[in-house]
Amino acid sequence: MIREMIPKIHALIFFLALSFPLPAQGEEAPRGRNPYAEILPKLVRFQQPEFLTYDELTQLADTPRPTGELKRKVDTLLRKPFISNEAAFRGARPREPYDPRFGKFLRVMSWNIEKSMKLDEAILAFTHPQGFGMLIDTGRFPPGSVGYEEALTERYLLSDVDVIILQEMDMGMKRSGYKNSPKELAEALAMNYVYAPAYLEIDRVNLGIERFQNPDGTYNRQMEELIAADPKRYLGMFGSAVLSRYPILDVQVIPLKHQGYDWYEAEKQKVSLLETARREAAETVFVETLLREMKLGGRHFFRVDLYMPALPEKKLTLINVHLEIKCLPQARESEIQEILTYIK
Repeated sequence: MIREMIPKIHALIFFLALSFPLPAQGEEAPRGRNPYAEILPKLVRFQQPEFLTYDELTQLADTPRPTGELKRKVDTLLRKPFISNEAAFRGARPREPYDPRFGKFLRVMSWNIEKSMKLDEAILAFTHPQGFGMLIDTGRFPPGSVGYEEALTERYLLSDVDVIILQEMDMGMKRSGYKNSPKELAEALAMNYVYAPAYLEIDRVNLGIERFQNPDGTYNRQMEELIAADPKRYLGMFGSAVLSRYPILDVQVIPLKHQGYDWYEAEKQKVSLLETARREAAETVFVETLLREMKLGGRHFFRVDLYMPALPEKKLTLINVHLEIKCLPQARESEIQEILTYIK
């Protein structure tokens, strides 16, 4: 509904908010004391794998099967998650909303945020009810209409979410303003976060190094300026994240053996589209090149354990699933079957 109501926020593709009752707890920690003091010494406060340099990413654009030190860095980046429990160390607490029918409950949200291209609007949706209301297309849904009120009700559900499961999160991509999307969203909401890159965006167009030749043999400087990327800010990561008001205990990322689509070799075959587009107007060139997205990496198993004192084992395990889209259902089924083998 939110996407229909607010065309400007086209990145807010879909969200699903679920609520789960929490068992009764003992006496809560006093407000002046960190509620997670006992677990803090066991937590990873901050973890970040080594980024690839821009030169290394451009090297991968032509040589997607690296060796030696570059292979080690790529493998580490696709297996070692980014973890931040800074919010827990600052004493952040879960909202744990209450309903008289079943007491306290946990609200969990899943959201495919479409490459983080409207991250600022997403933050507004979480943090600023009035600002969010101003984004609604009142021409289609005037204030007081059923649709308008439904949008505000859905936005209200965001206010007490304690766990957010996200897909299609960019880090260091031009299309999303080179933002560190999981970090910026987590800091805006005072939440802990974990981020697992699934792909490295190494298409020459994204990297800003593609050449566009005119029919007369000269190069199209206008197009090259249009796609130019900032080498100092380009990190080229695309993946999934989990944000939580509860501390993050443990994370596991395993690249899947079953991949429904090869985002490098299969997309490379689309080069003919690019060659055709080179002979068209600049606007057409830009549109056509977006049809090709060469990436290195693949879908993965992504498990996150959260510290939740109300549960019997004080732990809640989440699996963040983002299945392949460019494949037949049988390939997605194979991915699901493999994911299930890792769940114990």
